[in-house]
Amino acid sequence: MPSIVSRLEIRQLRYFVAVVDAGSFSRAAGMAGVAQPALSQQIAQLEDIVGAKLLLRSRTGVKPNARGVAMYRHAEAILRLVTDTEGVVQGGDGEVHGRVRLGLPSSIAVVMAGPLFKAVRERLPGVHLELYENPSAYLAPQLANEQVELSVLVEATDRASVRQTPLVEEILFFVSAMPLKGVKPGGPVTLRQLRGTPLVLTTPATTLRQIINAEFLRAEVEPVVHAEVSTVSTMLLLAASCAGGIIVPGSAIAGNGTMHVHPIAPMIRRRAQLAYSSVTPLSPASEHVRAVLLEASAELVQSGRWPGASLLAPG
Repeated sequence: MPSIVSRLEIRQLRYFVAVVDAGSFSRAAGMAGVAQPALSQQIAQLEDIVGAKLLLRSRTGVKPNARGVAMYRHAEAILRLVTDTEGVVQGGDGEVHGRVRLGLPSSIAVVMAGPLFKAVRERLPGVHLELYENPSAYLAPQLANEQVELSVLVEATDRASVRQTPLVEEILFFVSAMPLKGVKPGGPVTLRQLRGTPLVLTTPATTLRQIINAEFLRAEVEPVVHAEVSTVSTMLLLAASCAGGIIVPGSAIAGNGTMHVHPIAPMIRRRAQLAYSSVTPLSPASEHVRAVLLEASAELVQSGRWPGASLLAPG
């Protein structure tokens, strides 16, 4: 009887990963450019080959069961090896090829995504860069589960499977659509001066919120939180509509000249690390993207396009 490995098809693994990522067969079919019945048939064949159900189906969508989670991770590893193999074959001309998945906090994506994609396109035309923008709390697990090859983490992680290179330190700013009474334009503001000011903050699970909460506690000030959101882009939209002031790092306000911006005194700092697996070696494409990201970060800081940021020496 043929083994499971000999019966598996790369197409089935790609479709399975797409379904898990999309959370539904219809969305996955659209992403994969295939008819939904054909995709469902491929998933059914995969489940038949492995001899187990892999997905839990409900009215709201699909999600992997315990075996499905294990299969998802294994499929991701296989597909990554396939991509790397394709890169080796295509790279016979000396050009680097391959797919690289990068995780970024939403605030840092504001300042980094554009310059990074431009640099990769110009210097690594054979590399396909995929950007996954997520709240900071999800980035380390995403990296540990090998859903991405590289990730920028806010604050260090203690996961032994993650290797980290110090990237930047940035300060936090208070930003609002309306000027603050009694505060000089562009001048520093204390948390005590923000007592009673309506605020829009990130959700409690984010690293940014944990930093802010700790500083308010230290200042013995109770923040007036009018709204909580998961992404900095939504915070900026709400702040622009006068829903409340926000506290964000300089990366989030890069190039935004329409808001009133005040550094917080004493300064509130956070650190960002460039992280990758200490278990699975980086592919040549990932190594090159890592180098480009470090150079792009340095250029953004040195040119002043990353407000309130300073470079950290590699550890």
